[in-house]
Amino acid sequence: MPSIPADAPERLDGPAAWTGAEIAAEPERWGETLEPDAIAELEAAAAHFRGLGKDVGEIEAAEFPLPNLAPRIAELRDALILVAGVRVLRGLPVRDYDRWTAAAIFSDIMTSGKYRVNHIINFP
Repeated sequence: MPSIPADAPERLDGPAAWTGAEIAAEPERWGETLEPDAIAELEAAAAHFRGLGKDVGEIEAAEFPLPNLAPRIAELRDALILVAGVRVLRGLPVRDYDRWTAAAIFSDIMTSGKYRVNHIINFP
């Protein structure tokens, strides 16, 4: 088990310091609900990218076209990295996707743009 660095603060504070209880109490503060048109745009971009025959790890913004959703995704990613430290995406019907499609959508959201976010994807 890793040890805590000697110079680690006693207490984490600020907007990126959160607990599960806080997220449960104010879900609207910590999440984004994607509307059907946003979901359709993500699914179309995933289908386009799949047609290129590339691996999910090779996603580039130009190959995963999100003409209407890209600015919102950038804001979401910036808020995740610079403010909250966590964001919950609601509305994506991941149970309807195969693993490749789900991975492509989440990888694009989290890795394209100004910042790259390490993430863990748990599929149902």
